[in-house]
Amino acid sequence: MDLLHAIDELVRLVAERPDAEDDDLAAALVGHGLSREDAERVVAFAPLAFGRQLLSHLRPRVPVGYEIRDPDSGRSIRGVTKTEPAYVAALEYAHLHPDNAGWVRVGARSCEVQAASTLVHQGGPLVRFACRVGLGFLIGIAFTEPLLLRIPLPPTKP
Repeated sequence: MDLLHAIDELVRLVAERPDAEDDDLAAALVGHGLSREDAERVVAFAPLAFGRQLLSHLRPRVPVGYEIRDPDSGRSIRGVTKTEPAYVAALEYAHLHPDNAGWVRVGARSCEVQAASTLVHQGGPLVRFACRVGLGFLIGIAFTEPLLLRIPLPPTKP
């Protein structure tokens, strides 16, 4: 299964089971022929890419990179989102399906979307004012680099 089909399957799964846990989504993707690592990458990077598409009208500052960390060993690696195949495939999917509400549901799972939603709903007067008058962006909204704990790290070289 190529990544675009995997993204499409994730969109379908989330539409069918909006409260599904990431473990369940990754397992379902593995059941459809994706490797465990690719399934974990799709479950991690598709919401991030879709969420950033949803928030693009706010013009947030987003980091160019991400960190994958093994919570047991503490080992980590860094990457750049624009070179991550699952992230790129999700952006392509959103571009190919601009009116598909399914990818919007997946994007709503993103931590960045959830944080922006909290900011808007519980934010201070400036946030409420900006939303009410439709300024189209929030001054100073910025996100930190995503820290991903589910994606397996490659084995270390002896």
